Amino acid sequence: MSLPSRLFLGKIRRAFRAGIGSADEIRTPQDLPSRLLLGQLVENSFLADAAGWRAIYEGRQAQLALQWDGERLCASQRWFAHTALTNVGLPRIVDIARAALVHHEWLGVLPAALHPPLNVFVETGAATGATMVCYPDGLLLTLLVPVPVRRLETCAALIRDLEEAPDLLASVSSELRCGWSVVNHIAGRSVVADLPHSAIDELTYREMGLPTFEPAQTETRRDGSSAVTVRRRHYELVVNLFFCDLPLVLAKFNEHGLLAVRTTVGTTIRDEWPFAPEYSAVVLPAIFGPRVQQLVFFDEARTRRVVYPGPIRAIDTDSNSVEAQQIRGVQELVSDALGNGGMQ
Repeated sequence: MSLPSRLFLGKIRRAFRAGIGSADEIRTPQDLPSRLLLGQLVENSFLADAAGWRAIYEGRQAQLALQWDGERLCASQRWFAHTALTNVGLPRIVDIARAALVHHEWLGVLPAALHPPLNVFVETGAATGATMVCYPDGLLLTLLVPVPVRRLETCAALIRDLEEAPDLLASVSSELRCGWSVVNHIAGRSVVADLPHSAIDELTYREMGLPTFEPAQTETRRDGSSAVTVRRRHYELVVNLFFCDLPLVLAKFNEHGLLAVRTTVGTTIRDEWPFAPEYSAVVLPAIFGPRVQQLVFFDEARTRRVVYPGPIRAIDTDSNSVEAQQIRGVQELVSDALGNGGMQ
């Protein structure tokens, strides 16, 4: 049986009311955008007087209070235990999108904010300074999750569940790709490194359902440290989404068994999917930056190093690289953002 190299799972769209573009013309809650950055408008929160108006948007563990005092537009945000205040001098509602720049900072504390903690690695892209913020939905992200062949049907069920979720705020696009990555099991730290190479290959095949590119091999650095390297093939579920929906989407992945609760340092690491560090979900900005040649991360206990192929100069949207997958999904979501007011 031949397996597809790429399977588009569809795009979820959410209706949006743009409202009136200028803060000084707003008189009723219907004049406001129906959603903004972190949540949906709470219609009965709208208060107006001679000085201006105030309204509240609420999302999953999040709230945005928007206020116009006749001269300045101000956004007060809360996300889990984190808060931020942004003042916008101009009355254009679309300019409040700059308040989403703080979400880039909050992205770095996501693993600590999640309860229960999930097997997630976050790449903030701080080294590249790459960020894409759209109006009205904020910071655009890519979520990549390695998936075994035996669980491909679960991915379609997950996307259907997301589409039916009443608290999904913004658009989401997703696809399955047959990709590849490299895992270095650090000798003396990863128990997998102590196994015979043939057993490691068998373990990888059993967990992901696809054979490795080549047999596992021990590689030694100049400093004398060594690791067993596995060049693995696997399917990846790639989801392009906005920051506001990230906690919900991760929770849905966990509910469907595609994302595990993270193993705490000091306890025995389970080496099967989806518990082992090499099966972590990866969250990164939708525009990761052309200067980044690959995505590399260690688990918290530094027992293994995982490498995903990244942007390699030219952008090839027919390739299997992380960037190529991002671009296809980003093009879809950005087309919606441009229709709603654009990018910042």
